[in-house]
Amino acid sequence: MTRKTDKINRFVVLFISALAYYIAGLVGLELAIPPGFASAVWPASGVALALMIMQPSIWVIVGTFVASFLLNITLISVEWASFDLSITVIPSLIASGAALQLLAGYFLYNRFIDKKITADVGDTIIRFSLLVVPLSSLISASVGTTTLLSFEVIEKEAYLFSWVTWWLGNSIGILLFTPMLAVMFDKKSQFQFSRKIQIVVPSIFIFSCTCLLFFWSIESRHDNMEREFEAKTNGYTQKIQERLKLSKGKIQSFQAFFQGSNYISFNEFEAYSKTLLAEENALHGVGWTEITAHEDRVKVESEIRKQGYDHFEFRRPENKVMVRVEDKSEYYPVLYIYPYKDNQQALGLDLSTLPGRLELLKKIQITGKGRVTSPITLVQEQKNEKAIIMYIPVWKKYPNDEKIRGYVSGVYRISGILGSVVEDARDNNIGFLMTDITDTEKTSYLIERSIPAHAYVIDKSKIIEFQDRKYQVVFSASIDYQLDNKDWISWIVLISGFLIAALLQAFILMMSGAIAHTNRIVDVRTKQLKDAINKAESANKAKSLFLANMNHELRTPLNAIIGLVNLCLKTTLTDKQADYLYQSKLATQTLMSLINQSLDYAKIESGKLELESLEFDMAKVLQKMHAVFNTQAEQKGIKFILSIHDDIPRYMVGDSLRLEQVLLNICSNALKFTEKGAVSLDVFSTPINQNTQRITIKIKDSGIGISKEQQTLLFQSFQQADNTTTRKYGGTGLGLAISKQLVELMGGSIIINSDIGEGCEFIISIDFNVSDNTDTFNNGSISGDAKTKNIEQTSHVGSQLNLADIRILLVEDIEINRMIATELLENHGAKVSQAFDGQQALDALNAGERFDVVLMDIQMPVMDGFEATKALRATPEFASLPVLAMTANAMNEDVQRCTEAGMNGHISKPIDETNMVTSILAVISQPRALQ
Repeated sequence: MTRKTDKINRFVVLFISALAYYIAGLVGLELAIPPGFASAVWPASGVALALMIMQPSIWVIVGTFVASFLLNITLISVEWASFDLSITVIPSLIASGAALQLLAGYFLYNRFIDKKITADVGDTIIRFSLLVVPLSSLISASVGTTTLLSFEVIEKEAYLFSWVTWWLGNSIGILLFTPMLAVMFDKKSQFQFSRKIQIVVPSIFIFSCTCLLFFWSIESRHDNMEREFEAKTNGYTQKIQERLKLSKGKIQSFQAFFQGSNYISFNEFEAYSKTLLAEENALHGVGWTEITAHEDRVKVESEIRKQGYDHFEFRRPENKVMVRVEDKSEYYPVLYIYPYKDNQQALGLDLSTLPGRLELLKKIQITGKGRVTSPITLVQEQKNEKAIIMYIPVWKKYPNDEKIRGYVSGVYRISGILGSVVEDARDNNIGFLMTDITDTEKTSYLIERSIPAHAYVIDKSKIIEFQDRKYQVVFSASIDYQLDNKDWISWIVLISGFLIAALLQAFILMMSGAIAHTNRIVDVRTKQLKDAINKAESANKAKSLFLANMNHELRTPLNAIIGLVNLCLKTTLTDKQADYLYQSKLATQTLMSLINQSLDYAKIESGKLELESLEFDMAKVLQKMHAVFNTQAEQKGIKFILSIHDDIPRYMVGDSLRLEQVLLNICSNALKFTEKGAVSLDVFSTPINQNTQRITIKIKDSGIGISKEQQTLLFQSFQQADNTTTRKYGGTGLGLAISKQLVELMGGSIIINSDIGEGCEFIISIDFNVSDNTDTFNNGSISGDAKTKNIEQTSHVGSQLNLADIRILLVEDIEINRMIATELLENHGAKVSQAFDGQQALDALNAGERFDVVLMDIQMPVMDGFEATKALRATPEFASLPVLAMTANAMNEDVQRCTEAGMNGHISKPIDETNMVTSILAVISQPRALQ
């Protein structure tokens, strides 16, 4: 009976130790850092030593061996395609290292610690931490990493890192879990249940928090890698699209070249091609194909031979050899080609002899639009590389003859289209597959750079449209891509978190009461922090909602005011009436400026303001400043002086509208605070390098000035120099704050020099790239003598844009807005029907009345514009009917919501007449020409 009981006890010990190690090992595997790092924390090592200390037995060591073997054989079996007895060697050696580590750890524990680890927490914990833990962990780390290196599971370069990670993982596992388990299962009176909870719970809490932080860090890193990969693939796609767009423009220039002359020689064609394609590497070549009747064949062949191509004739491919084309009624020969050296085999090729090519050329004749071939292998191509050819028609140069004269062709090798993308993707360990998916039933392979992909980062599929073809590029990240982006943050989080938790274990054992008190304080502070964060988020949401609502509420009545003023200005008026209305219009423009400043402030605060980078004429910007402020200065009895140094380049690259906004804000302030004297605007430049000039603009006035103390508040939002300034001169305190932020967004700086009674000098410095146009200013200085009209002439947009016979459904709940919009549209010849809300609009459409376009307000009773548009798009009959939002909701997110609802565009209120009419013409199927 005793032997039987002993056997049962041995089996129970074996089973419990193996099960505990196995479960703890699974937890450790979950803490491994992808892709392929060793586990930086191995709880199983601490569990095994704790069991050995509490129940010393050889069966604990056997159970550890069995569990370690099962864990590793499971991992290897997943990687190996078939099971083989040889694959058990690696798990057996690693399991032996784990068993030897446990044996060594127990020996060291008995050698250096004469009492239980829970008996004397001071000296015992120190010796346990500094001797038992690090020394015993050396065995498993050395055996395990050496085994993996020997069987070429890891590279030599990864040996040291794997060994350190393995050793740290075992050490942290023992240091954290062995004392914790010893406390939990200790039966001595000093560790009553309440005290055990006080000691164990903080450790478990730290362990859990570290795990959560680790998993969050892993997920965050994964998301970042996904975003980085998405950004890279977007960049590649954009490069390809830009190259296609640029090369298409060059082909179109060839079209214009041939269309402008009845005859162009081979030499002229070659010279033009050489100039135009000097820096082109997307286009492999360009060609000229002229439709030739049989009776003209001899003449054309003779003309080409006379130009130096002695063996020229109309040819076709046959068994990889070019042979003379048999006689037929019409030919499509390639007469000119550039570069000739690389493409000479294609010279004289009759395109109609190629499979499917004649059908494509005929389609171009019918539609008059260029087309692109499906992927082909060029007759002149020696390598097995795919290419595409774009054909653009050239019409005969006779007014009454609409026949196509021939075709300009652009040859694209796929490698040329991709350009630097191929090498850059290779350097970044990114593979790609490009296919032609124009024909959904049969996709055509274009190019592939295969790599062993890894599922950790999802493949990205991009669609590129070129003329009438559609291409799909699928990018995939390799395992090397992941290894190049090692997740050191998660590794440090895991190691640091558990190491700190393990080292604190000794302190927790001695200071359980103090820890409980500290935890309560931490809980309170955490709750306070969360409450503060929630309040801050609520305040931020309230601010955004307030700005959006105020923007809509202000724009709605302002739309009516501006609309009525513009309508009145179009009627016959006396000079006084026109002046009054013009002054009213200026006032509405000022109010609109304030609203836009508020929106700009909101965009800058949220980081959503984007600057343009376009070529602009600095002369026009400065002339506009002179035109705007010279008259205002004259009305106040002061001068406005504009001085421009001669060496300033006229044409630069940047955001001219934002520069104008800055100058308008500061010059407006200067005139506002100047009662006598002058306001001067002095502009000069300093070269930074060959392509960059530092433009310095000094705006100086002889106004009231600002004290040094008040200057500290000048560029802060919603601040004025003092309250008396606000009362006397008005203002929101946003203009200068926005100006400073805009200047800094453009990479520049703005400073002020001033004192009370001495006026102000604002100095703005911004670096601009200089355009290729090298013109400079030569106009010296402009004084305040130029005159500008006080009354703006009636807009002539009505006579320029024609909406005749266009049927428009205007959906608007406010009567005055309906009246203004209707009159503006009818002035342009449109036929306007009205609906008061979205439901009435749907009823009108369903009743059978037909419209060319719908102008849809957003905020309306019964059914708003979003609901109405979604309902309209759900009806097949109206799925393609153009819908334009016409609303006071003018923020970026409002425009985005309109697009997501299915609308074709956005017209903001107050309505800009030109913008409204051009927007309508842009979305209808047949735009009207100018009168």
